[in-house]
Amino acid sequence: MIDLAAIQKALGEQGLDGWLLYDLRGSNPIARAVIGFDERQIGTRRWFYLIPRAGEPVAIRRTRSRGRPASRCCTGPGASSSPP
Repeated sequence: MIDLAAIQKALGEQGLDGWLLYDLRGSNPIARAVIGFDERQIGTRRWFYLIPRAGEPVAIRRTRSRGRPASRCCTGPGASSSPP
């Protein structure tokens, strides 16, 4: 699972504003491991997870429903019981 404090400390030490993680269909095992994504699942949608140097991370994923226009979903940690 994510060690948010350690990641944010490292970001600050490197002078970085944040770390943007990305995955689509299991293409980024590092991003999946950092957020604790279940490796047995393959997500079919691309997702992003922004870890800022300070503050709460934000998960961003695009969802599509049949017959409806695409929409964006943004949540903070704890808003969903599962990773993006």
